[in-house]
Amino acid sequence: MSTAMKIIVVPTDFSDVARCALHSAAQLANHFGARIHLVHFYQVHSRAGMLMSIRNFMQRAAEENLAVEVAAVRTDLKERTSLVTRALEAGVIDGIVAYAGALHADLIVMGTQGANRFPDIFLGTMATATIRRSSLPVLVVPPQWTYRPPTRLGLAVENQVKYETDQHTTLNALAAAYQGQVELLHVDAPGRPAAVLDPAYEIVLGQYLHRTHRLAEADLHRGLQQMVEEPGIDLLVMIRRQRSFLERLFQGSRTLREVFSSSVPLLILPEA
Repeated sequence: MSTAMKIIVVPTDFSDVARCALHSAAQLANHFGARIHLVHFYQVHSRAGMLMSIRNFMQRAAEENLAVEVAAVRTDLKERTSLVTRALEAGVIDGIVAYAGALHADLIVMGTQGANRFPDIFLGTMATATIRRSSLPVLVVPPQWTYRPPTRLGLAVENQVKYETDQHTTLNALAAAYQGQVELLHVDAPGRPAAVLDPAYEIVLGQYLHRTHRLAEADLHRGLQQMVEEPGIDLLVMIRRQRSFLERLFQGSRTLREVFSSSVPLLILPEA
């Protein structure tokens, strides 16, 4: 068993989408022997005279709702898998980034709202903002996702094809832990000579690198969709880079709903 993943942070707003993400996080925690931190953030907006009573009420309500979530996922957890809960007064995005960062968490797991023509709604406003601000890997889980072991991993890389060890620690851990296969999707930049993949991909991924797909940027959405559907990918992996195709993919494409509606979780790796 790999011990590379020890702490998983799962923010929740007590929605069905968040609960779906929690169930996936539970299965990952079981496999790695990780601890789950299930955390809810709330903010108090009231007149000063009522502030204390409102704060106490919201704290109690949050703790009660967290207990309901724990009960719902308890049967998914193995005995050795621990889960702790926190109800904290903070803004959601600031809270997630600060809390997970202070713990040196290995992974943040969040729910998504599914495909939509508006980019923030595709991932959910909170998930999108967390991805942009967090220095940690973020796993976003689509609604009604039924967990399956991530044995087929799709890694999409663009212009910067140099292998960065720090970026790929989580991917390597998943591939090793599940004895998975990695499908590498290499997207060529338009108007530039085809870039050469860093040989380190083949060296480090080694036995897990199954095959490489190449496509032009014009085919980006279609290529990603095919990558998810045809090989039976369990997890799509992208690297968050400034001006990267991850950003362009979710920036206001009117055809996004039609051409790319990922039915599998996305693992977003932070830029180096």
